[in-house]
Amino acid sequence: MSYNPFIKGNYPVGVRTVELEGKDNTYTTEVWYPAAAEYRATEAIDKFKIVDELPEATQEAVRNARSADGKRPIVMYWHGGYGHRREMAAMCVFLASHGFVVAAPDFPGDHITFMYGADPKIANTPVDASAEARGRQGAEVIDLLADGNDKFLKPIIDRDNIGSFGLSLGGFTTLAVNATSARVKASLPIAPAYGSRSPLPQMVRLTKFLRLEEWKSPASTVVLTGSADALVVVGDVRELYSRLPEPKRLAVLKDAGHLHWGDSAELIHETIRLRYLSGEFPDPEIDGPAVGKAFRPFSELCPAEHAIDAMRSIGLAHFETNLKDCSEARAFLASNLAKVFASRGIDVEVSDPQVMTVGN
Repeated sequence: MSYNPFIKGNYPVGVRTVELEGKDNTYTTEVWYPAAAEYRATEAIDKFKIVDELPEATQEAVRNARSADGKRPIVMYWHGGYGHRREMAAMCVFLASHGFVVAAPDFPGDHITFMYGADPKIANTPVDASAEARGRQGAEVIDLLADGNDKFLKPIIDRDNIGSFGLSLGGFTTLAVNATSARVKASLPIAPAYGSRSPLPQMVRLTKFLRLEEWKSPASTVVLTGSADALVVVGDVRELYSRLPEPKRLAVLKDAGHLHWGDSAELIHETIRLRYLSGEFPDPEIDGPAVGKAFRPFSELCPAEHAIDAMRSIGLAHFETNLKDCSEARAFLASNLAKVFASRGIDVEVSDPQVMTVGN
């Protein structure tokens, strides 16, 4: 195919951390962006460590690189519950290599560090408060970026073309933001937290915070999920999908679990699964051993590369269609995607194509 959304783009990628000052919160935000051509020959390995219990992580980006000239569409990444802004750095780098600015804030009072240490905060910090606030907080971050709050980013952001995506509670946030902001044109919720079938009691309680009938933005939405997700059950995602406004599309990856979509998927999956099984997971609401049993060993699930291929290709084409008006991306989404993925050995159920743009 002449349009190949499976491969990295032509831009070298820069990354920097910015502090966005909101009304009540300061949002520490990681930003990836197309870097100037001079960085093509630079070894682009940025290293970071989040918690002592996990190994040092890397991303293929140059810290504080000079940006390429021109304004770019911006895509927001919303992290999962008790996650962090760099949990999906590889996808953020991928999108930046294709000419997007990608911004990911840490949400106040909701961070991976809450799950670790001698006295983990998760035991006294239910995720409900974060979920209730996320739509408003996400909209505030979008406004701060679009309105030029950061001097470095102001000249490179196209404030009229904004998308967002997120995993788990970040997928929930992707949908919730559309009820508080009219700026988003394209949404990509991944395994969005929702539903009554989940072994996590929080999922049932979060549903009331999703005001799907109050969307201020007629965002084009593609939902990605896995058929073997133990936390966000595929039947609940199908129910959620039926409630979403059009245009919309659903893709279900066979034998993918909840954590297939993020960086170091197998490591994170097995680390969390074993913590659940041991009974050491510090959330008192969760029956850890039961949840651990619902998590199949990663070796029984599909390869992590299948989730990466599905997310990168569908996500990139979705954002290029809606934020860049790219005809080749639109044609890719309108093609027989299940057949395209099958040719790569990947089993994805994809709903029938619709007109996946708003106002074009």
